[in-house]
Amino acid sequence: MRAVFENIIHDQSSSIHLYEYNKKDFETPLHFHPEYELVYIIEGKGTRYVGDNVSEFVEGDLVLLAPNVNHCWKNYKHFSGQCRSLVIQWKEGLLGNQVEYEPLKMFLQKSRRGLRFKKPGKLLSQLMDLQKEEGLGRILSLISLLNVLSSEVEVQALSSGFQMGRRTLKNNERLDKLYEFVEHNYQQRISLEQAAAEVHMTKEAFARFFKKHTNKTFFTYLNEFRIARACRMIKESDCSVTQLCFDNGFESLAYFHRMFKQLKAATPLQYKKKLQRSVLK
Repeated sequence: MRAVFENIIHDQSSSIHLYEYNKKDFETPLHFHPEYELVYIIEGKGTRYVGDNVSEFVEGDLVLLAPNVNHCWKNYKHFSGQCRSLVIQWKEGLLGNQVEYEPLKMFLQKSRRGLRFKKPGKLLSQLMDLQKEEGLGRILSLISLLNVLSSEVEVQALSSGFQMGRRTLKNNERLDKLYEFVEHNYQQRISLEQAAAEVHMTKEAFARFFKKHTNKTFFTYLNEFRIARACRMIKESDCSVTQLCFDNGFESLAYFHRMFKQLKAATPLQYKKKLQRSVLK
């Protein structure tokens, strides 16, 4: 699924683009844009795509995204309810250069991986009140909300951050080549030498480069990428565990099971049953 660029048209009289999505389905394809985005799911149940993360969402899901992170929400095909969400978008320049904003800016930097807030209930009234505000009042209310979110302890980083690194370092040809290389070759055996050769580096230099820009080893990222694809296959098809393993580049069922359980806290079959229970609810 290739992400498309979304050009958000801003009201010239407001620095914050806020709207309520209300349709039968979440129709927006996988996309990215240069604005920050805060999304609250009012109604809906399905699959959330953020960067290289594929996971489930339900009513009450609250996620903060930095600029240029690939994302979309897709409701389950058999979901019979309405799909509603509150979407708040703003440009990077909203916060000024005052020193008091620095802690908040550091928090926003973390949203490059997509941040999911596990218990947003207590923030609901503050979140919904933003719709009633206008002008400077809306900006102050958003800053207040972000300040509260920055102190939340139950926060989950969703993606590995690799795609975000690619977007924000778009002039870095090496990361662009590595992203394309993994996307087109993850089903095959990939050695460190092959990956390093793609960007004309030695193994040692490549290992340091990748760790510096993604905060993880190349093989950690590769495994996360492959497991994310396996999760998508579980959702979209009825394939066997063996097919999940070998279609996603793993050469051993035992290793595939170990990596899947390590990253998803469940076996592939347990993950599939959990999805089925969610669809039936």
